[in-house]
Amino acid sequence: MLSFTEEAFISFKEVLHSLSFEDRCLPFPGGEERIILHTPHDDISFAFAEEEFELCKAAIDEAIFMKEVYKLMQ
Repeated sequence: MLSFTEEAFISFKEVLHSLSFEDRCLPFPGGEERIILHTPHDDISFAFAEEEFELCKAAIDEAIFMKEVYKLMQ
């Protein structure tokens, strides 16, 4: 994610928000359900439990908001 352009990061956010955890989750060992997110880098994928997935989306929203704040301060 560090190498995303601003447009790619916003696009990534839109894709994340379009995903339904319930529709895409898979059972993992221990009985926990997780969603797997693939990145543009073939060797990097994320697996999130539902709460972690929601926290990730919130963190990305906050990052985009802070980027806008920094733009206004310039």
